Amino acid sequence: MRARIFSVLKSLLDIRPGEWRVALLMVLSLFLVISTFAVVKPVRSSLFLQHFGARNLPYVYLATALLAGAITWIHSKLLDRFNLLTVQVLAHLFFISNLILFWFAFRSDSPWLSAAFFLWVNVFTVTANALFWTFANHYYNAREAKRLYGFISAGGTLGGIASGFSVAAIAQDIGTDNMLLICCGVLGVYILLTRLVWRLGKERFAAAQISYVEATPQVSNLAGKEQERPPLRNLFQSAYPKYIAAAMGLSLIISTLIDYQFNVAVEGAYPDENAKTAFFSSFIAAVSALSFFMQIFLTSKLLRGLGIGFALMLLPVTLLGGSFWLAFYPVLSSAIFVKIADQSVRYSVEQSTRDVLYLPIPDRVMGKLKTFVDVFVQRFAKGIGSLLILALTVWWTLGFQILSYVAIVLALLWVTCSLLLRKEYREQLKNFLARENLVGEPKFVRVLDQITGAELLRVAESGNEEKALYSLELLAGSQDPKFVSALRKIVRQGSVRLKARALHLLAELGDTSMIDEAEHALNSQWTEVQEEAIHYLCASSQLGVKEKMKQFLMVEDPGLRAGALACMASCGGSEGEQMAHSLFEKMLAEKGEERVAARTLLARTLRHIKPPCFLHSHLRPLLQEASSEVVREALLTVRRILRRDFVPLVIEKLADPEVSPQALETLQAYGERVLGTLRDYMEDEATSIDIRRLLPAVFAKVGTDTAVRDLVASLYHHDARLRYEVIKALNKIRDRNPALKIDGNPVEGVLQEEIREAYGLLKELCLRTSVEPQDEGSEQQIAAIGRVAEDYRHSLERIFRLLGLLFSQRDIYTAYRGLNSPRLELKMNAVELLDNLLPSQFKRVLLPLVDDEVPVQEKLKVAEMLLREPAPAAAAKA
Repeated sequence: MRARIFSVLKSLLDIRPGEWRVALLMVLSLFLVISTFAVVKPVRSSLFLQHFGARNLPYVYLATALLAGAITWIHSKLLDRFNLLTVQVLAHLFFISNLILFWFAFRSDSPWLSAAFFLWVNVFTVTANALFWTFANHYYNAREAKRLYGFISAGGTLGGIASGFSVAAIAQDIGTDNMLLICCGVLGVYILLTRLVWRLGKERFAAAQISYVEATPQVSNLAGKEQERPPLRNLFQSAYPKYIAAAMGLSLIISTLIDYQFNVAVEGAYPDENAKTAFFSSFIAAVSALSFFMQIFLTSKLLRGLGIGFALMLLPVTLLGGSFWLAFYPVLSSAIFVKIADQSVRYSVEQSTRDVLYLPIPDRVMGKLKTFVDVFVQRFAKGIGSLLILALTVWWTLGFQILSYVAIVLALLWVTCSLLLRKEYREQLKNFLARENLVGEPKFVRVLDQITGAELLRVAESGNEEKALYSLELLAGSQDPKFVSALRKIVRQGSVRLKARALHLLAELGDTSMIDEAEHALNSQWTEVQEEAIHYLCASSQLGVKEKMKQFLMVEDPGLRAGALACMASCGGSEGEQMAHSLFEKMLAEKGEERVAARTLLARTLRHIKPPCFLHSHLRPLLQEASSEVVREALLTVRRILRRDFVPLVIEKLADPEVSPQALETLQAYGERVLGTLRDYMEDEATSIDIRRLLPAVFAKVGTDTAVRDLVASLYHHDARLRYEVIKALNKIRDRNPALKIDGNPVEGVLQEEIREAYGLLKELCLRTSVEPQDEGSEQQIAAIGRVAEDYRHSLERIFRLLGLLFSQRDIYTAYRGLNSPRLELKMNAVELLDNLLPSQFKRVLLPLVDDEVPVQEKLKVAEMLLREPAPAAAAKA
């Protein structure tokens, strides 16, 4: 019976064994967070309307728009400084203390407190929501998020329903102010749940969280050449992103106008403060209930059945009709209808539609565009809406129904923009999927519309392996019969990688129609196909996982045994894990000729076990194995599970030239969360200098603000080669992101020290070349001169690379290339360019160094002057 219940729930919710506990805790956590929103929002609105009236709402709208930027900055700084759990706990304790202070302060009945509380609630709702989803994003990977976020979001919506109806029932009895104390208790429970989730997922959080700052998107590799992340001005060179930004802006302006009209209508209908609170609570509950219904039953059907065109038009057409109605019947019922239509569709259909709209935009562009739209466009649109309300209703004292006529005009523009978006979307999607390389384009779309699904299916069946794999990832989890049919076709006819992936996805969907094909695939010469075939057969077996796996553990084929072992650990419950543990111990104990084969098989097996799992601790001896074959397999597994406690072992492998490239790629896969550890190693004199010189390349690949700060702080190294690698890493990051801001003070300090060092080398070079070579030891003299000359050239390169961090990289590179040209006129042009580009403090000391027309004696005078001065970089570091 229990298995049957789980089977039914899996078909409805796609929650798998082992996921239920944390998923339910996440649902309950979001339920509590949104419950507090449903309490404080009615209190906020009723208190403000009671003390200031709706006519003053535009001022707090404007203040909220201005606060949004500060909230984002503070949020980023806190998450950069502290671990995620600490930020969660401290932030919510801070919110609890604020609520208690407001509860006491409201006893004074000061009207200004209601304005302060209005702004505080806006800050609280934005921050608490962002903190929860940041927490969830660090626990779940993209595939899990795609399956589970709908379920978790539904819990939040239910919180709004339950809390809204509860507040509406008790607001008149206990009073508006006292609702704040209930929120304190709810947030206290939320903190306890957060700590429990943290403890249950400690391995995941250890792998995924050291610090969090907003990262620059990864750079895709197109046509074999790294592309720059585009400056903001280049985002809107094509029409498609302009339509997205315009649609979002028009949507938010209209939403601001509707919200104001709604509040004016409520103010006139409910003169009592507690009555307002009860009404707002009932309204939030009704909106939440309708949003929940649309989220669960309508959104996916609308998108899959009617397509993105219908979804894009739904909200503007609805608000267009609602604004017509409100213009001619400016009563509370009309305002309620328009507001409910706006909120319910916005947080269900439109939210999923926005995910789909970003799909055909390359990741390197999407990150910046999404940030621009979500931050700047939202604030700008709300500010425009607020100014329109002020101009028409406060300054010109027109009736609030005038806003309906403005909304009608804006809605017509929005409809036009949506039609253009619909036309442009399909072309953008085709062009995107036609690109040569889709690697590095991670996408997360919860619901695919009809057009997108059909286009992805076409690409999946096209025969192009890389594009087909990418399409399968986006389609993963879809219950569409056409998708299942396509997967079956790929199993029969696809390439090795496609066949393996199709079998995996069919197993996840619970499909049992390909058992014969999977059994035939067991004879494949390709290990990955064998492993996925055994996984499919174990998932499809009616005999039970344990019994089926035992059959495959008896065969000699390493691919079959690896698949069986992984399935045993992942699907066999605690008994399966213990059995796998015993077998793993035996494999580690193998001696002689079987040792390498057994350990290679174990590393491959561990790769297919879903983290977190205690069995992954067996990777530690594999990473310390003498065989490079075993270590390479172990590094591939570490790259998949990304447990942070393996980082020191991976760093040690950088010293082994046979596995050093794989170790570097593994560290890069960790991303920003290990940069602090890498910086410690880079500054540790006990660590091999060869290892330390390789680490800056990891920072360059990560390329986030934290990576830049750590590299800048690591510029002060006495080892010239390590210093060069650090500077080169900063150059690479800035090359990908020309708008990147780098702290110029430490860079200038190091630059001045490099110039001093170059003059010192020039002086030594002049001294050595002025001495007549002796017959005895002349070869050593010549070799020494060659070494000094080489050091001098490297010093000049470091100087120009540092200049590239302070000024235009293109101009600095042009000058450096000209100085190294054999043509005199190019050298002179380069000196002239530097003379016009650099500020006086650099020209004074750098131009004599690189200008061939300056006599050597003059250069040596500058050298003497500089070498007498204290080293600026050393002083700065001290």
